[in-house]
Amino acid sequence: MCTSSALSDVGKKRQINQDSFLCREDLGLFIVADGMGGHDDGKQASEMACHIICEQCLLGHDVETAINIAHQNIIHQSNINHSLKGMGTTLVVLQKIGEKFLLSWVGDSRAYLFERNNLTCLTKDHSIVQELIDRKLITAKEARVHPKRNLLTQSVGLSNHESLKIDYAIIHLDADAEILLCSDGLSTELDDCDIESILQQNNNQEKRVKALVDKANENGGKDNITAMLIAS
Repeated sequence: MCTSSALSDVGKKRQINQDSFLCREDLGLFIVADGMGGHDDGKQASEMACHIICEQCLLGHDVETAINIAHQNIIHQSNINHSLKGMGTTLVVLQKIGEKFLLSWVGDSRAYLFERNNLTCLTKDHSIVQELIDRKLITAKEARVHPKRNLLTQSVGLSNHESLKIDYAIIHLDADAEILLCSDGLSTELDDCDIESILQQNNNQEKRVKALVDKANENGGKDNITAMLIAS
């Protein structure tokens, strides 16, 4: 069975934490969701996504089907309740299947592989600035301060993203390796070198997750921050 530790924090600038996460070690299912929308609408979207995906996986559906069902349910709720109009969420989902892991994501929540004291980003953001990086119009360093850095090209629950694009990767995790799932409140405040350095500190999952969140807050904490470490 996998082991995991997770922590979510409102950060220094926000009043409401719209991030949600799910750790089901018994199912080998792990989710980080970063909600968006006015007031607490984003919180409702991220919580719905986590709940529906878990529920659908328990019913025997694959993750792709589960994410699409969550997408349609969030759209439906925002259509029947105008106060929820515009709510949506990013997602990064890790599911253990046999000896492998299926990684799925929508938006700019990320997954990293930490192996042999080295950090590798496993996901590619669904964002305007990532498209500019891919077209070699800006650098990754420029993307971190670009005025459109918060604009997503895909998200769960927003009706203008009706044709949902879910990206996938198959991960083979060695015994001493870990996967970090996080919302952009962490990856915006910490670069890869910062994250790698903190993960190298010790072998205690809980302490390192807290150190990541604390450092993101120390660097500004401009958004909600969620971090989750998973080992097989």
